Amino acid sequence: MKVFGIGWSKTGTTSLGAALERLGILPHVGYDVDLVLDVRDGNLDRILALSDRCNAFEDWPWPLLYKEMDERHPDAKFVLTVRDWDKRFKSYCKHIERAPPQSEKVSQGRELYFGFHDAENHEDEVHERWDNHLADVKEYFSGRPGKLLIVDWEAGDGWEKLCEFLGVPVPDELFPHKNKDDELRQ
Repeated sequence: MKVFGIGWSKTGTTSLGAALERLGILPHVGYDVDLVLDVRDGNLDRILALSDRCNAFEDWPWPLLYKEMDERHPDAKFVLTVRDWDKRFKSYCKHIERAPPQSEKVSQGRELYFGFHDAENHEDEVHERWDNHLADVKEYFSGRPGKLLIVDWEAGDGWEKLCEFLGVPVPDELFPHKNKDDELRQ
């Protein structure tokens, strides 16, 4: 089974990746700025090969490629992680403060992904891109039951909803909420 997480950063993508790993959906591919730059450059060869080899995907660049991945992997499932906009944006800005762009590649990746390398200074424009992404994903998968799951971990979604969608048993353990502010402060 192939599962693509197509939610934006700071919406619980890392939690989704950890959950997929715990469910045994492996190998798992998370954030990779080099792949984002491949998208920018129109070079999908490495991305397509990776999508053939692996089974679980989340964070950069997968939200940019859900249509291509659906076409290439027609039996794949897609999970759109969402979060309250204000919480998501504040979390993103805190993330930027803690980890400013480490390289020109990261800055370029942020610009392609968010529309600006300094998205924290362009909240309205980034919010519009976010809204457009959500609307586009919902429209693309409309009328195709079983292909798209929308989850909000902060609203209480977890194992039950994810496992029902994937058709796998619910693990006897807590859902792996990752990157919470309290964990980051430790």
